[in-house]
Amino acid sequence: EPIGGEFSVWDPQAGQRLLSDLPVLTAIFSGDRTLAAFFDDLTAGQFDLESQQRIPPQLELSLAGVTGAVASASTGILAVSYNDGRVLFFDRSGDADIPDLDLGVYAFVHDFSADGRRLTVQTADRYHVYDLATGEEVGEPQEGSAAAFLGDGDHLLIGTRGGRLREIDISTGETVGRPFPRMRGGVVVLSTDAEGTTVAVSDIRSRVQLVDVAGRSPVGEPFETYSRNFAGSGVTFSALVSPDARHVTLAGPDGVETWDVQPEHWREIACRLAGRNLTQAEWDTYLPNEGEYRQTCEEWPAGA
Repeated sequence: EPIGGEFSVWDPQAGQRLLSDLPVLTAIFSGDRTLAAFFDDLTAGQFDLESQQRIPPQLELSLAGVTGAVASASTGILAVSYNDGRVLFFDRSGDADIPDLDLGVYAFVHDFSADGRRLTVQTADRYHVYDLATGEEVGEPQEGSAAAFLGDGDHLLIGTRGGRLREIDISTGETVGRPFPRMRGGVVVLSTDAEGTTVAVSDIRSRVQLVDVAGRSPVGEPFETYSRNFAGSGVTFSALVSPDARHVTLAGPDGVETWDVQPEHWREIACRLAGRNLTQAEWDTYLPNEGEYRQTCEEWPAGA
């Protein structure tokens, strides 16, 4: 969604714009081919990308005081938060009877769990988890600068301005598992895959570090992302991990970039870029502990 206002949909792997100039102010994917959207006539609802048509019914609501909106990819439910603490829900199927929330203070809807049964809402520097079936808060609010559900939504990953990460059991509020390594900067955004196996940690310095959740270990070196200063206030663009954890999408200097983060593909990519195998001298210099010289790129002759 460019700052100029034109709303477009892109295929990041092909680098192609699929649709442009849609009648949408802002939107979030709520399925493979549908958007949960605010439209330019100040209504909200679902938009089908195949037909480029709105999916009835539409919800008429005021954008005045809106602080955020988020959609569940598994259920298609849209949650909208307001600066007076209200959180309203919109279900296009009409099957879900979800009670609206009233937190009484400035609130920002943050994220649905992968199965769509829970929602995080941010107030100041605390994250609240709500059960959509009951409208009740689950556990105690957690203090932090960023949060993301892990896996089935029973655990929450919390990031802090001090660069710390904690995995929380939502029901008990207890920290679980081994400690995470400390990040190099204050955590501002967390993004995980559907299973909660990989997290992209965006920090205040516009770096993105991938972390293996089970191993509590960083994956590769941090990505440097592009940030822009709006009206004198620094804004950090975050990264998004794909649901299958195979790709990470982030903001680069020339636009949105999608990176392949599957280790099994790295050898293939490195060989393609190099266009040859290591020489004996390079092997001796860079891989002295890897045994006898051998081909690392099967498509190229040895030592060439």
